[in-house]
Amino acid sequence: MCRIGRVEWLMSFERALMSKQIPALYAVRATAVFLVILFHFGLNVNGAFGVELFLVLSGFLITRILMYENDKRHRVSLKNFYRKRILRIIPAFYAYLIFGLLVHIVRHHEIPWRSIIASALFVQNYHDAIFHTGDTYVGHSWYLSIQMQFYLLWPLVFSVFRKNLSQLIKLLVITILGVWIYRAILWFGIGVYQGYIYHAFEARVDHVLVGCLLAVLIKMDTIANLAYKVSWHPSFPLITIAILGISASFHSHFDYRFSVGYAFEPILIAVLIVQLVGVSCCPVWRTLTENPVVKYLGQISYSLYLYQQLILFTARRITQSLPIVIQLIFAIVVTIIAASASYFLVERQFAKIRVQKHKSVVPRF
Repeated sequence: MCRIGRVEWLMSFERALMSKQIPALYAVRATAVFLVILFHFGLNVNGAFGVELFLVLSGFLITRILMYENDKRHRVSLKNFYRKRILRIIPAFYAYLIFGLLVHIVRHHEIPWRSIIASALFVQNYHDAIFHTGDTYVGHSWYLSIQMQFYLLWPLVFSVFRKNLSQLIKLLVITILGVWIYRAILWFGIGVYQGYIYHAFEARVDHVLVGCLLAVLIKMDTIANLAYKVSWHPSFPLITIAILGISASFHSHFDYRFSVGYAFEPILIAVLIVQLVGVSCCPVWRTLTENPVVKYLGQISYSLYLYQQLILFTARRITQSLPIVIQLIFAIVVTIIAASASYFLVERQFAKIRVQKHKSVVPRF
């Protein structure tokens, strides 16, 4: 790998950001969901870090969508935004809810009605935070609850500050710092149960807001020099990934996780996003991030996230007498098949409705 010249890097970076799809970010999605899958399968990997990747990436992409629409239309249609987000999230998730419910009925398993209702209303994160419920087939929907709560609030904030992005940057920085302090008070001062800090929106929203801040800073063109300095060599993303891996390995120590880890890692993830977008002109990274398999897994990452919770345990139970490698391969293949069915039969069908109007208004992510 060789150094990328400043002009070449800037051209590659701007070209990638102007495109309707950023291939490198599919690789981030695929990585995030497979960290969750491997963790839920039972391997010693940090699945929670995969959720961190999703949260930062979500803030980045959603803010870019809002800014793109603001640039094109000189306004933000909240009605259109909410319509698109609802069609993006709810049909596939409700299909999963019904599928899992039918599985429980057929297998005569106890039905976790309280968790099902909480997840259907997208308050599963607070249900878990307050009641400390065990694993259910909807337990992982706490992440979707945070997403939907963010979708509800952030467009309103952005609409207020869309004409004054400098003030928006200040608000984001202050809020992120405030969440850091709040989280430290909860853990070190009050001694709140760790599950609350892990699941509660107000204790995790800084991760999403770091992604929002990155998108606004890029739009303001205030970090071009810094972005180049952390990205000029194609090996830099590997260094960032290594640092993130070391930090994530300390997550079992809650003192570290809820102070340094959860403050430090989202910023590094934002740096990694910049690096992966910037090094897209490097043939080695382009081969990795634009690989058709990686791109496809990134495309179906939402459905993968949904169905892994239910499919993995069943797949492993069926193959429990086989070697662990065979169990893992079988579980992943079955999960991909289920996710693919969800993607083509549900996600893609509602995506057609989602883009039926304003086809060229916002980029696809």
